Amino acid sequence: MNHPILSITVSLIMTSAIFHSIPALANKYDDAYPLFKEKKYSAAIPLLEEHCNQYPKDPRGGYTLAQCYMKTDQTDKAIQRLETVLEHHPEHDASQFLMGFLLLNKQATERAMPYLTEAVKLDPENAQYNAVLGKALLAKKQYDDAVTALARAAKDQPLGDRIHLDYGMALFFSGNYGEAIQPLSNAAQSSKTKDKALIYLGTSQLQLKQYDAAAKSLSQAATLNPENDAVFFNLGQALEMKLGDQGKSPDDYAPAIDAFGKAVKLNRNNADYQYRLGKAYEMAATSIYEQSVHDPATGARAIELLENAKTAYQAAVKSAPDHEAGQRIKAVDERSDAIRNPKIIEEEINE
Repeated sequence: MNHPILSITVSLIMTSAIFHSIPALANKYDDAYPLFKEKKYSAAIPLLEEHCNQYPKDPRGGYTLAQCYMKTDQTDKAIQRLETVLEHHPEHDASQFLMGFLLLNKQATERAMPYLTEAVKLDPENAQYNAVLGKALLAKKQYDDAVTALARAAKDQPLGDRIHLDYGMALFFSGNYGEAIQPLSNAAQSSKTKDKALIYLGTSQLQLKQYDAAAKSLSQAATLNPENDAVFFNLGQALEMKLGDQGKSPDDYAPAIDAFGKAVKLNRNNADYQYRLGKAYEMAATSIYEQSVHDPATGARAIELLENAKTAYQAAVKSAPDHEAGQRIKAVDERSDAIRNPKIIEEEINE
């Protein structure tokens, strides 16, 4: 699962603490800092470099220079400067965090984790630190730890759209479907996160057997994610379970058949998709099975649906020879034969 770290915005943390009394500190740093505040990073860099060459142990100057490098797309230089800062001041939580964040941007997740973990250790209630750590843990599939970090990020403050989504996804993947509903619902309200949030929201609702809600969420998710076969498959399941045993005609099963059909079209080699499509066709045929005794047209329609079911079952078996769909092929043939011989259906009804 890919979670783009670049989507997180790092707020520039202004370090006000002065760790050393340096008489000449004002010469270059104080000239550079107003430029930094005005976002004139390129202009601030040479002044800060001169300052850091003269006072390499000063965390304030080193951290500010690293931020300027980051803002001018000089990531490697930023990392090198932060290494110097942390060599002398490992307690500088802002530098620990920024180092971890930059390494995440370089897809060096394993290298980033110790820095992010240390930043949170130094400042456990910092929402931004916890949010980025939680996102990294989510990418590493350490879902329980991700939930813990993102819960701290959410504590006593409103969440951003992306954090709502990450928190909901962490809860989802850790199996806490009920708890995932609220953050995913919140994320689904934002145009930035709606497409992905609706997928996990609908699937959570499906797991909780909230079939009406699941069908609604997954229907919207399918519109926003038309190439996602799993969304259509889950939508088909939600529609089928929502209908239950209340289907009275093939038209009642048409929405589920359509959803399963789209999943199959996107991924024809998935045996489970083919199997569920076959079952939906078979259930549609069953809904008019008894009526076919007295109405040849209804019988013809039922046979057509059963042939569609058989085709789907055969495709499932082709993809997975031991799939349970193979057991349904004979049953479908027997049911088609019964429709062609109405006396068999009459005997079944009388029994």
